[in-house]
Amino acid sequence: MSVPMRTILRSLVVPLAITAITGFVFFNAGSSYQTFGLAALDSSREVISHALGITLFLSFGVLLDRMVRHLILDGVVSNTLGTPVPGLLKQFSSIIIFLVIGAIILSVVFKKDLTVLWAASGVAGIVLGLALQTLLQDIYSGLALNIDRPLKIGDSIQIDVGTLVRGEVKEISWRTTHILDKSNNTIVLPNNRVAAATITNFSEAKNHSLDFREITIDAMIPHERVLRILMAAAVEACSLFASEKDPAPRVLVWDLSPLGVVYRVHYFVGMWQKDTAQSLVLQCVLNHLRQGGLRPAMPKLEHTTLINGSWLGNVPSPRETAAVLSACPLLSGLTEAELTLFAAKSQVRMVPEEYVLLNAGETGTSAFVLIEGLVTAVRMRGTPRFSKTLRPGDCFGFEAALLGDPYPETIRTRTAVIVCEMDTATFSALFSAHPDTVAMLSNNLAANAPTTEEPKTITLTDQEYIISDIERSIKRNFAAAFRKGRG
Repeated sequence: MSVPMRTILRSLVVPLAITAITGFVFFNAGSSYQTFGLAALDSSREVISHALGITLFLSFGVLLDRMVRHLILDGVVSNTLGTPVPGLLKQFSSIIIFLVIGAIILSVVFKKDLTVLWAASGVAGIVLGLALQTLLQDIYSGLALNIDRPLKIGDSIQIDVGTLVRGEVKEISWRTTHILDKSNNTIVLPNNRVAAATITNFSEAKNHSLDFREITIDAMIPHERVLRILMAAAVEACSLFASEKDPAPRVLVWDLSPLGVVYRVHYFVGMWQKDTAQSLVLQCVLNHLRQGGLRPAMPKLEHTTLINGSWLGNVPSPRETAAVLSACPLLSGLTEAELTLFAAKSQVRMVPEEYVLLNAGETGTSAFVLIEGLVTAVRMRGTPRFSKTLRPGDCFGFEAALLGDPYPETIRTRTAVIVCEMDTATFSALFSAHPDTVAMLSNNLAANAPTTEEPKTITLTDQEYIISDIERSIKRNFAAAFRKGRG
């Protein structure tokens, strides 16, 4: 954060005034100040001269230090880099300035020859360097870190110092670098270890980096099907934590292992969201696998069993489809025989991504149950208006197909999907063989009807009336099927 110009000027006024006054007296007033009331005290002349000289150069040093700090480091350098200048560079510049000022005072004010001093300081420097080798390494490493800037205050980094350390850089001092990790603990590392370590800077290029999860599935399951399921799971999970600007997730066939095929789900995520993202990705993967009748491979042959049968192909058999349909809320209550007949007359379809399954306003002729993948339902007219994502196990189009009404929403696939489609012939076959199922379907339709913007309290009598009205409409729409069933 830049310092206001008024504050900078205020900090420079006092040392500038002292420097100007003492400099004028020291260099231009000659010996007049020495004779003013002090003619009898010869020794005081030298004392006053030294005091003025020391005051002059110290005030000039303070002025120069503040100019370097505020105008150069906090001004030009900070604006050029776009970040605050570390305090270590400010402290180092102050030390250099006052060391030079001290040498000038000894040379100009006290008239000392500095040759011997420099020679002595060289020898002392060698001795101190050997004694303070580790400390000096940390100091010079800290300077190198501030000059090369592989990391800066506020960066999110991962550093390998024998163990991986992840967190945000909070401070770079003379000896140490302070990192705040995700558990809100401060990790203090010597600068020489930081300078020699491998640093991954997540803030350098982008706010989000690539991460992945590996899932192993039995090799008997077709990889095309697993890729479709995992991609739908990745898209759903990324919609919960990723930015719209991030690249889309990817699913790759990565490796073969004794347990099966190893798949990698790649996605972009911020460093502070990695744990949350991992949990969401794995939750969605497990949900989609379970709905598709699969689970991750284990140290024995593992795949789903749906009603004592294995779903190993790209699309389910009628028996396996019946097991999937049993989880649909609009078909709950139907017996196994009724679901098996319903599944046998239905059509399981594989549909590519970005394909429109239903258009709002068209007369309903088919209903769908989503088996694998994701679709988006968009309702632009009527009440309520919405755009939502449908997941495996969700169903759509039932009310329009059974009652002959227009579809209330447009359904578009987000990923490649597998759907089970039931057209009017499918419902007619069900009603012909099992006329009593109309009561169960009517009750399910009433219970799962979309809510309005202003929910109203519905009494038991009202609910029975709604169910009865739906049942009459279905019987009227499929009158031929019911006549055939009674005959």
